[in-house]
Amino acid sequence: FPMDETESEDTDGDNIGNNEDTDDDGDGYSDTDENDAGSDPQDPNSVPADNDDDGIPDVNDNDDDNDGVNDEDDAFPMDESESEDTDGDNVGNNEDTDDDGDGYTDTDENDAGSDPLDPNSVPADNDDDGVSDVNDNDDDNDGVNDEDDAFPNDKNESEDTDGDNTGNNEDTDDDGDGYSDEEENDAGSDPLDPNSVPAEDSEDESSDDDSSESESSEETGSDEESGDDNSADNSNGDDDSAEDDNSGEQGNGNAGSTETTDTETGSDTGSDTGSESGTDTGSTETSTDADTSAEDSNDSQTDSGNDSNNDSNNNSDESNATPAIEQAPSGASVSTSTGSGSFSLMWVLSGLMLVVARLRRSKK
Repeated sequence: FPMDETESEDTDGDNIGNNEDTDDDGDGYSDTDENDAGSDPQDPNSVPADNDDDGIPDVNDNDDDNDGVNDEDDAFPMDESESEDTDGDNVGNNEDTDDDGDGYTDTDENDAGSDPLDPNSVPADNDDDGVSDVNDNDDDNDGVNDEDDAFPNDKNESEDTDGDNTGNNEDTDDDGDGYSDEEENDAGSDPLDPNSVPAEDSEDESSDDDSSESESSEETGSDEESGDDNSADNSNGDDDSAEDDNSGEQGNGNAGSTETTDTETGSDTGSDTGSESGTDTGSTETSTDADTSAEDSNDSQTDSGNDSNNDSNNNSDESNATPAIEQAPSGASVSTSTGSGSFSLMWVLSGLMLVVARLRRSKK
């Protein structure tokens, strides 16, 4: 610039003298930035460091990566894709799957509701395997998925066969049938099947049934014997009644004998000789038989008093012997004379009493 005393150089040839030109070498960086950055403001090939290529050297640029976060707040000032590193592992949160470094992924924590940027906020994890219970298929890490595990949060239990809320490992009677697992194993029954019990139980039940049937049979037999005894007592009562009837007939027979004799005696006066003879003969016989009958009756009563117990035991035998009484005594004859009907009945009764007395004697 020969005509300008203030200018003499124009390094970049832009017709602006270096004194006035802010970028003498025209490399896009001001002379001041280059001086600050240590590059040569007169050399277009010497440029300052500029991470984001925004024309401001990093020395003077507040956001070197131009990510919108000032360098002082940017964990990664030269990485436009990262600005935070919560857990300080030099992996930006955008790339880091566990921003807070608490052992649970950011996704897992978001699902469980814990804070993925707070290491003190962790999700529920029963087995501490680094997978929250929300996303863990086996919360107690016992090898059995939660959907098949009766105790999904107890690593020592997974089954409860009888549903008593006590796991099979702790429960001494897994199927709840009243027999311990040890007893069932020893007996060969299935300790996980309530319908499978030791054989001795079945035998006991069978024995109980047999005992019940036996007791029932004994009670039935006892009732039948009682019925037989009652029947025998009734039979003895009937026999005793029969003896009382015979005794009554015997008394009536004696009274009848007296009346008949009186009547016949009166009628003998007006009757013919033949009639009187027949009547007297019959009367004599009757008297003799009556006396004999009376004696036999007395003997019978005496024997009856002495042998009442024997008679009671032999009542049925006497009843069986009754048909023999229907036959008249040997040598006896029935009178057919007039007015001898009552006499004949008395005579028959006396004969019956005699037969009874003889039968009793023969039994003794």
